[in-house]
Amino acid sequence: MTGNDDGLPQQYNALMSHHKLGYAFYEPESSLVVKPGSCGYIDGSGSWHPILNVASDAEAGKAGLGMIDKAGVIKLAPSTRLWGPKLTETVSSRSLSMSADVPIPAGIPATANALVEFELHSDFGAVLLCKGDVTKRGYAHDDPFRKWARANMSQLLQKYPTIRTSGFYVVTNTFTSKDILVNGWRTKSNKVHLGFGGGVESIANISANTEIYGATAASGWIQPVCKANEEKVVFFGGLKYEFHTLTHWMRDSNGKFKEKVQEKWRGDNLIIQDPDVEADALEVKEARFGAASN
Repeated sequence: MTGNDDGLPQQYNALMSHHKLGYAFYEPESSLVVKPGSCGYIDGSGSWHPILNVASDAEAGKAGLGMIDKAGVIKLAPSTRLWGPKLTETVSSRSLSMSADVPIPAGIPATANALVEFELHSDFGAVLLCKGDVTKRGYAHDDPFRKWARANMSQLLQKYPTIRTSGFYVVTNTFTSKDILVNGWRTKSNKVHLGFGGGVESIANISANTEIYGATAASGWIQPVCKANEEKVVFFGGLKYEFHTLTHWMRDSNGKFKEKVQEKWRGDNLIIQDPDVEADALEVKEARFGAASN
């Protein structure tokens, strides 16, 4: 499993969306880079490209952008939880017996407390395991970030033209963990097995003391390596912006240019002048996604 696999990062994100936790990284990103307040875009390989930290006046000023209104920027205290396996909606799981007369898959000792089988029912599926604490960090409200993005959208498009095709994200919350395992596969006949030890009786909550058997590189599992001061981001929530060209929007019926207007709206979408083509406009589509900020 690598970020170069065509379309898999997008499939993974789409199929993990039923958890309603936000954008799911096929290859988890560093918490030092993707963090609440940061903005950027995601390329075709699923990799995050940072632009700046919106909450930093110094970074906004250096980029020549307006500063966020700090009045509503309230950072929440980090909160932790334990997760069981997070599956794409194309994968099902079931517990198997560990009795002596049942064959045990290779790599799983007979002393394991639980044995789980993951089965694929479509063209692609994946399993995410976070061993130990999963930490949520974020801001109480996304409105200050929303207002900042709208006020700076024209300048952002001029300075970072890649976002026109890749989209633009503002991160308002993240879910991170230190010890992560991910497996993705496309062969329906390939059933993935894991054993769990350390006294665990249910895989609903995988603690730091849970022993996991069978999660080897040979069986397709990837384990990102964290630095001492970082975790890996498995999901992030926030605001997403996409852009649609409105051809000749800036001309009237006689072919003359309309009086230039700073902001217009069509429904809930912002309309701005295309920075590349004088006669065109861009419709900016805004969407909130992921877990609630509070």
